[in-house]
Amino acid sequence: MHSSCLLVLTSVFFFFFLMIRRPPRSTLSSSSAASDVYKRQLLLIQLTLHAHPHMYHQLHDLIATSPNPNPNPKNPCPNPNPHPHPSPNPHPRQLHHLVAGSPKVPDLLPNHPTPDPNSTSSTLSTARPGCPVRPDVRSTDQVLRLSTVWATPIRSKPRILCYVQTLSSQVANMMAVNETWGGGCDGLVFFVNTRNPDLNLWQVSLGLPGDGVKSRLARKSALVVQWLARHLLQQYDWFAQFDDDTYVFMPNLRKYLLTMDHTTPLLIGRRFKKSHLRDFAHGSAYVLSNQAVKMLACRLGGCDKPGTKPLFVPLTSAEDLIIADELRALGVWPVDTRDECGGERFHPFQPRFMTAGAALKQWYQRYSYNLETGMGCCSTEPISYHPFKNSAALLLFHKEVLLKVTPSEWPSSRQAIAAYDVRCNQTNATGAQ
Repeated sequence: MHSSCLLVLTSVFFFFFLMIRRPPRSTLSSSSAASDVYKRQLLLIQLTLHAHPHMYHQLHDLIATSPNPNPNPKNPCPNPNPHPHPSPNPHPRQLHHLVAGSPKVPDLLPNHPTPDPNSTSSTLSTARPGCPVRPDVRSTDQVLRLSTVWATPIRSKPRILCYVQTLSSQVANMMAVNETWGGGCDGLVFFVNTRNPDLNLWQVSLGLPGDGVKSRLARKSALVVQWLARHLLQQYDWFAQFDDDTYVFMPNLRKYLLTMDHTTPLLIGRRFKKSHLRDFAHGSAYVLSNQAVKMLACRLGGCDKPGTKPLFVPLTSAEDLIIADELRALGVWPVDTRDECGGERFHPFQPRFMTAGAALKQWYQRYSYNLETGMGCCSTEPISYHPFKNSAALLLFHKEVLLKVTPSEWPSSRQAIAAYDVRCNQTNATGAQ
């Protein structure tokens, strides 16, 4: 009886896992049919666990696994474990707080229940010692006035390449990116289907057949990573992927990356829980460390074994899932990028939508680790917001940022930069040997 109950629950769980659908990342809506499927599957699992409480622990034992193996940094492409058993919560071990006083990333929070959309409390921030109750704001204006940006970033500390996958027809969007946040990057490259010689921008065309077709986005992303590894790996510490309708607070990104180690394989962005063992970083904005690009390019290109063919990448627009899946096969999980009070730094929606929290659509409720309303949703040091419907909207938001966001000093900046210089010197010394 004991084993049969476990078998039933296991079957239900994996049926639910296989049926999950992910909507396009650029929309706020999801399928109502998928919504009904979610509800029925959740209800079935909840009823089973309610009737047999002991089966929860059996299910936990079934999916709980050994700690995530630490990849060997000296081997750019280690052979992935044929039977990987990553820990469901490995993220804090991948974070390196190298400087006293640098922003501390919180421990993983349990999956908290959906809060009342009409509630004015911020349960996440009040539950953490030392965290003030964040106000119940709703507008973009209010969010920006409560936000700060690092006032004194130093260029190339660290070295950040920003890259945008877009189409040659999106001239206005590319120009808007270049004229707003793109100037804060140490390098800005646009991966397009066809180069436009009239644009004074760094453009790269990879010659992918069908480039521009949404279903080929994952394959294009795979080629982009391999191109970056071949041509720019020695010139940059971090490789930041952004959509052409994303706005980025580059000083805050630079500050945050100074608390990380680029010689460690890291995937940084808005972490979502696709399933218990399948976290991913939202595709509107994510950052790969130098070591992560090296390992991922090697895996995608098939360089781990002599004569190995390049990895097959399916036809799908969910390139963020593919990138996360292949990194996880190498033992790399998305970093938990929330601040010390649980506020998110990377945002898949604009501020006025983010403050709605649990009132957002069902896919967000299902996948997000933070469902707080008001400023409980967001860090006061944001890194990205998305999407902006056109170039005019991006330019207007940039003007709002300049007028309303407060510049702030970072007392530990000197120590952070000194620690970064030490890491660079050690890397250069190792490479010279």
